[in-house]
Amino acid sequence: MVRVTRILVLSIALALISILGPFIAPYDPFQVSGNPYQQPSWSHILGTDGLGRDIFSQLIVGSRITLTISITAAIISLAIGLFLGLVSSLRGLLPQVVSSLIDSFIVVPSLIIMIFIASVMGPSIVSTIVSISLSYWPQIAKTVRAEALSILERQYVEAARAVGAGIRWIFWKHVIPNSSPVILANLAYAVGIAMVSESIVSFLGLGDQRFFSWGMIFYYAFIQGAIYYGLWLWILSPALVISITAYILFETSRDIIKRA
Repeated sequence: MVRVTRILVLSIALALISILGPFIAPYDPFQVSGNPYQQPSWSHILGTDGLGRDIFSQLIVGSRITLTISITAAIISLAIGLFLGLVSSLRGLLPQVVSSLIDSFIVVPSLIIMIFIASVMGPSIVSTIVSISLSYWPQIAKTVRAEALSILERQYVEAARAVGAGIRWIFWKHVIPNSSPVILANLAYAVGIAMVSESIVSFLGLGDQRFFSWGMIFYYAFIQGAIYYGLWLWILSPALVISITAYILFETSRDIIKRA
């Protein structure tokens, strides 16, 4: 219950920040508001970047892009994994082909797939979403398939088959409802993974540089010499925000599975 409350509070807080970000940010993150490489002060809490732009404002406004990418990629990845996982749990030639496809993709490191797709498509928000969502669906499909196979072997499903229930009815009435904890856990986990993945894609220079995100703040800190100028908060602030948010999401995912 405590973790559920935490995730609820976190979701509301991030939603408010992302929606109200441009209004509550002290400065326009794209406009010069101080001297370049200014150390943290009351006027600039996290300092300024190499162009004199406020880093704290970038962090607040960037939450909208980060959350948009993370949630969208997680939903797409979940939809693909859920559909293919359910199909692969059936009997027949097509489910066997889908199952082999899942097994083939799951052995390929997700990071390689993500970087390859982002490189081919070029830097943009769409390419970041596509690269992340197409990288993690095999793990989701594998867990959904395992859960669906377990449910299909239970006695009440066998009883439903005995009285003539079709596979579509069984899926809608038994498999999907009873798989909801696994689906919700995978969604929470996927959002956390997508958030970390966005920072990796952006840090490698494959993100959309027209917008600020938490990952792009990493990228700018690296190429503009944040360590050299001693602006440690420039690096630590997005790292802490991503780490804490992802940790809460991962713990929530684990807690949902434990309570199932």
